[in-house]
Amino acid sequence: MASGKTAKVHTDETTGNPISDTDFVQLLEQRGGGEEEPKVPDGKVYIRAALLNPVGNDSTVAGERETVHLLNRTLNTIDLAGWNLTNRNRDVQALSGSLAPGATGKFLVPDCPLSNKGGTITLLDGEGLKVDGVSYSKEQARREGDLVWFH
Repeated sequence: MASGKTAKVHTDETTGNPISDTDFVQLLEQRGGGEEEPKVPDGKVYIRAALLNPVGNDSTVAGERETVHLLNRTLNTIDLAGWNLTNRNRDVQALSGSLAPGATGKFLVPDCPLSNKGGTITLLDGEGLKVDGVSYSKEQARREGDLVWFH
């Protein structure tokens, strides 16, 4: 690239030609000089484990409940207001509270049932962006009362 020119941010996927006049310098200036860090960097909050198949009948209130365990790998407290867990069927469990630095939190998921036939669990931040996601098999879900570890 010739000196004095900057690359355009938005380009056509087929031709590579610019489709807007915005360049990287302008984009950084619009974002406050590029100094702003994301609230939670990728991979800093993990779905550590889940209790997929509590002991007993899933339809009873007594006994254990399905839970998801999250791990905060940062040095900062993370506010989970607006964060959600989703399953393969796109059911949503709203989260609340916060996770201290290095802490693991245990969250009940009554609005987001975890299938005993295998499935997925996705963690979304307050902007709806995927922070982490895991999958599990039918074999893993069969183990009644055992945590399934992901990370």
